[in-house]
Amino acid sequence: MEEKEEKKEKTKEKEEKKEKRGSNKKAPILVILAAIIVVAVILGGIFYRKAKDLVVGNIFSRLTGGAVDVDKDGEKVTITTEEGEFSFEEEGRLPDNFPSDFPIYPDAKLASSWVAKGDDTDGLSLVWETKDSVSKISNFYESELEDAGWTLSFTSKTDDSTTFAFEKNDVSGFIGVTVEESKTVISLTLGL
Repeated sequence: MEEKEEKKEKTKEKEEKKEKRGSNKKAPILVILAAIIVVAVILGGIFYRKAKDLVVGNIFSRLTGGAVDVDKDGEKVTITTEEGEFSFEEEGRLPDNFPSDFPIYPDAKLASSWVAKGDDTDGLSLVWETKDSVSKISNFYESELEDAGWTLSFTSKTDDSTTFAFEKNDVSGFIGVTVEESKTVISLTLGL
């Protein structure tokens, strides 16, 4: 009886050794797969920007039926259709046709800008971010817009947001000030 148990134990030990060797065979395969993935990621990073630009351009072109241009850095997208031209620039700059007499809140960082050019009118949409309070920013715009000759046609204030509608000559728009997470966002839309 002891012989049978010894044989069983030896057989069990052999099986355990085989399992260990089998798992050791998997280890080099996993290392090779991991190396391939790392190389693919590195090479992918090199080609990512160009591929992204092509994909974005192709998708927008199909959706809009217009020509899509993505700048060489991939930071500005311009779509041209029969109705006009529309462009988006993240962390952009002030558009060339931004009214020079429109007040900009001091120390606010321009986060994005949209420009739409149509046959009859142009539109601008800009977003700034700052750490200042909604009330401080609202007081600034209420005072500065009137001082610059803009007429306020609508005002809505709550504790955590303010909206102004305004106009001057042929330009009109609205500005919204609201809290998002740990920052205050200033959104401006203008029709020129």
